[in-house]
Amino acid sequence: MSNELQFEIPSWMNIDYFENVLKEITKDARTLLHSIEFGPASRAGDGFASTIFRVNCVYDAPHHENKFNEKISLIVKTEPIEEGLKKIMLNHERAFRTEIKMYSEVLPKIELALTKALQKPIKIGPSLLFQSLTPAPVIILEDLIELGCEMSETTFGYDESLLVVTRLAQLHAASVYVNQNQIDLSQIRNSFFHIDKTKDFCIADRLISQSLKLFIEAAEKRDDYSPVVIERLKYFCDHFIELLEEVYVSTENKKYFVLTHNDYHRKNMVFKKKNDKIVDFYLFDYQFCLWSTPVIDLFYFFYQICSKETRQKYRPDLIRSYFEEYQKILKALNCNTSIVIPCLEELDNEFLKFKAAEVMQVVCFYKYQFMSWTDEDLKKLGKLDHFTQTKAIYAGNLFHAAVKPELERLLLNEGF
Repeated sequence: MSNELQFEIPSWMNIDYFENVLKEITKDARTLLHSIEFGPASRAGDGFASTIFRVNCVYDAPHHENKFNEKISLIVKTEPIEEGLKKIMLNHERAFRTEIKMYSEVLPKIELALTKALQKPIKIGPSLLFQSLTPAPVIILEDLIELGCEMSETTFGYDESLLVVTRLAQLHAASVYVNQNQIDLSQIRNSFFHIDKTKDFCIADRLISQSLKLFIEAAEKRDDYSPVVIERLKYFCDHFIELLEEVYVSTENKKYFVLTHNDYHRKNMVFKKKNDKIVDFYLFDYQFCLWSTPVIDLFYFFYQICSKETRQKYRPDLIRSYFEEYQKILKALNCNTSIVIPCLEELDNEFLKFKAAEVMQVVCFYKYQFMSWTDEDLKKLGKLDHFTQTKAIYAGNLFHAAVKPELERLLLNEGF
């Protein structure tokens, strides 16, 4: 991992600022901060929708903790300074308010619910240490890397995928319980399609329309795509906003709701290993959480976590495992089952009903699994110019070998 930051630290985030932060964290007004050191909190490309960095602090907290020359690593998330895609995505107060609410109110209740259901302590993500909306939105979290966790550079085989989809089912089921009994989660509604559109920028156009057009152009140059698939992709390209708003914005067309993470990606996870085997993981980046259909997260799971071989061979088994765990947690928590998914067939119907989101994953987001991330790549991405790599990926055989079977399954027999 490079020790150089990919962005500028705000000037007001100085030693005085972090000393005040540590006073809040330690509950000790006499806390004295000796030094701070900034460093990256992710590899290049890992934090596409986030601007995060690590701050290593050396401090004294003599009154409350009676500690001297203590070291602590903090993960800091704030809005970016440089213009570009990240700034537009994150310069949106609702995203920060959503994430603060998730860390401070929702996740603790979900963890307690799962601890009750599973009869063992459950930790979902990092603890929130500090948050503020002034002078700019800031979230400070515990550094799970310091606890021995690590990120994953590769997609997963069956065993790891089963672990991740099982946790997803637990999160979804626990969110139903929390919504029924503790907090109204139905107002947590954040996604690309909830970000205010400006006259000079439409994030959906940048992330989706441009990729669709480039993919269709590349597919038409090949001789292995059915004309039916191409025509239905063109229809999707022309109507993607209304089709995807049916998934992400509309509530009238849905029967089953859970709190989705809406960016359920392995790069938003850190993993705990034992004897080189993943035994647990923790999830972060909750700014786009959305009360909606569970298949939103399952589409992310299949294309951003599973390997191609795992997805193609074990998709039905993993869906079944998800559903069985979902039902198990609901039963353990004595949830009202009249408004939850009653059978596997109903879950399958959700996949079909909202397949526009899967087409988006396949064509527009799955490509990131095929990208290399150098410092220069990341710089281009931040300036809205990552389509050079996109064109190269769409021109190659490797990407099409992975997505062509998926698009045929989704579009060959039936359109939208």
